[in-house]
Amino acid sequence: MITAMLQPTDPRDEIRRLPSAAGQQASDRGLLVRLASSPEQIDAAQALRYRVFFEEMNGRPSVAARWRLRDFDMFDSAADHLIVLDSKRSPGAAGVVATVRLLRGCAARSFSPYLPAPGFSTAADFNIEPLLIFSGEIVELGRTCIDPDYRSSATACQLWHGIAAYLHAYNVGLMFGTAGLPGTQPIKHQNELAWLHHTRLAPPEWRPQAHPERFLDMDNIPAAAVDRNKAWNAMPADLKGYLRLGAMIGRGCVINSERGTLDVCIVVRTGTIPDRYHRRYQRWLRAEHRRA
Repeated sequence: MITAMLQPTDPRDEIRRLPSAAGQQASDRGLLVRLASSPEQIDAAQALRYRVFFEEMNGRPSVAARWRLRDFDMFDSAADHLIVLDSKRSPGAAGVVATVRLLRGCAARSFSPYLPAPGFSTAADFNIEPLLIFSGEIVELGRTCIDPDYRSSATACQLWHGIAAYLHAYNVGLMFGTAGLPGTQPIKHQNELAWLHHTRLAPPEWRPQAHPERFLDMDNIPAAAVDRNKAWNAMPADLKGYLRLGAMIGRGCVINSERGTLDVCIVVRTGTIPDRYHRRYQRWLRAEHRRA
């Protein structure tokens, strides 16, 4: 049995016992999903981000990041860091094999009220003002990555299950962030970008848009000329995961020179997540409560 524990950073919240993203492969590997609870685990997540974004994807790290061999920024201190651990590899920080950063609206506002669109890294590239007027809790997802040796459905399932648990624990109504297509040449991804624009553009009332100085048009192929199957097959795994949850896309993409990607802004209203994912989560929750 795998036990997935999510420990909110707010000490007033109880430690929540959450279900496994079960599967024999995950069980055999001893995968656990939880929130990082120590500086060592956060450091391990930042080290994994550096290896994936800069060593594997050939991004361009800052001098400080290169010196430390860590991907980090000022938002890390205010965020929660969801991690997947391989307990068989190591029970401690060395077992971190996947991570995603989660920054809630309440934490962002208290962290940096003087920043534009307070405290969200997405605001550097996209105008997210339409999202900030949302009346419920919001959360920014970022820095998602998985160790190359663990890129399996089992690991991805654990990570996505942890995200779903986090949304449930904090009653999040809207999540957003950026997702990247590999490379920095839009022409190589014009079919995928056009497919996203024609089929997944967010409604105007909650549509982010790339800042004018960074804006690259995604609408360079007529809808009738888009190869939908080719577009889907070319999507990175994390972007596919967002789309399966019902993600919509902001207008325009940007070149992320640091990470070597073309970034789009994704938005998910949690009330629109397909029922099958809610049913699956509830089944896992009931099963874990019976085992507890």
